[in-house]
Amino acid sequence: MTERVDGGAELRRLAAEGEASRVQAAAREAAQKRVEAVRQRREVRRLGAGDMLNALAEAPLGGGGFRPHPWTLGLTAAAAVLWIAAGAAGLPRLATAGLIGVLVIPFLYFGVRRPVGMLALRRERAWLHNLPFPVRGYFALLSSSPCEDRTVRVHFRLMDEGPDEEVIRGLAGRSGGAVTVSRTRGGWEVESGNIHSFTGTDIDPDNGPLLGWMRAVITETLLPLHAQHRITSVRFRG
Repeated sequence: MTERVDGGAELRRLAAEGEASRVQAAAREAAQKRVEAVRQRREVRRLGAGDMLNALAEAPLGGGGFRPHPWTLGLTAAAAVLWIAAGAAGLPRLATAGLIGVLVIPFLYFGVRRPVGMLALRRERAWLHNLPFPVRGYFALLSSSPCEDRTVRVHFRLMDEGPDEEVIRGLAGRSGGAVTVSRTRGGWEVESGNIHSFTGTDIDPDNGPLLGWMRAVITETLLPLHAQHRITSVRFRG
């Protein structure tokens, strides 16, 4: 009987040691997962901010302003013409200047695009802040990874019952694309048609078309609707 009791105590001691080791290992693994999760979130935010700023830089609010991509293409093409023409005309200094422009201008594009995007972001935030209704999910969706084809939904609530579904559908059609409209619990939901972000061979998709559609929904659908039926909330979702 004594040996059996001692044997049980030894097993409990060994089990306690194993449990302590298991708990420590689980704690280390959980800490590693937290560190990795933070690292991944930072990476997602960094890449997402880049996608958002790129779209805003190339599609400034109001359609005007400096757009880095076409300016870069134009200046690079002009430098290439100068390089070739000056070389053919026997003007080595001008040819060298043209060659330097061909090599340097594309690199300047990446340095200019982000500050231009930051300025555009400030204008975009101010515009959304001055709208007569709150908008959520706008920048989160704009920061998502670009897709060649995607659909987007916008859910909004009205203070009253609002107009008939036919009117909502017609207003939503003003935003462009083959939109669909449905009544949801507590409001309405408009789903875009297929938003094409693919611009050509060897060119990565971007969120410019997505940005254009969201702006169009606000200006062509929601603002006219708000003028007659007060909108209390707007939320964009992928």
